Amino acid sequence: AGKLADLVRAGATPGNHAVVVGTVHAGLGVPERQAVAGDLFAFASSWTASAVRMGRVDFRQAQAILYGAHPGIAHAAATALAARSPYDIHASVPLADIVSAAHERAEARLFTT
Repeated sequence: AGKLADLVRAGATPGNHAVVVGTVHAGLGVPERQAVAGDLFAFASSWTASAVRMGRVDFRQAQAILYGAHPGIAHAAATALAARSPYDIHASVPLADIVSAAHERAEARLFTT
């Protein structure tokens, strides 16, 4: 982790979430498939937890949603692992980005993190 921090400070590598989490998983010896699937599940879980906090679903529904997300998570993990270049992986969710950016600057926010 210290070497990565030095490389990020020097501008030799990006220090974004994917790079840092990938470095931590590699350092811990987590196999690639489990690391990718675990990070995707954590992402899905955080969105589901938000839905619970907002009262849109209860904890049982949240668990059903996460269980139902398994095939999509497995497919996304397989796609990511098949990539041979960063240019092979791309996503486009502009509405989510726009809403997130607006929420970040809103006077009244649901969650402050």
